Amino acid sequence: MYVTHDSAQSAIEAAQHLIEVDCPDDSIVNCCLQLQQHVPNVMLVTNDQNLRLKANASAIQVSCRSDLMATYPYEFAALGD
Repeated sequence: MYVTHDSAQSAIEAAQHLIEVDCPDDSIVNCCLQLQQHVPNVMLVTNDQNLRLKANASAIQVSCRSDLMATYPYEFAALGD
C-alpha cells in the first residue's frame, strides 16, 4: 500500500530558502527540502534530468515516471493514464 500526501507551500514557506534559489529548479528543490521537514519520505518525480541531479545532490529521493512504472507496474495499472 502506498500513502501519498499532496502538499503546497504557504507564502511564508516560499519566502524561506534552505538553499540559494537562483532559478525555478532551485525553487522546486527548496520546496522539497521544506516538505522533508514535515514528511520524512519525499520523492520528486520528474523527467527533467538536470532537476533530478540537483535534487539528488540535496539528498532528495528522485525518480522519473518511466522508472516508477517499470518498478511498480501493477500499482500504475490500477491508476490508469
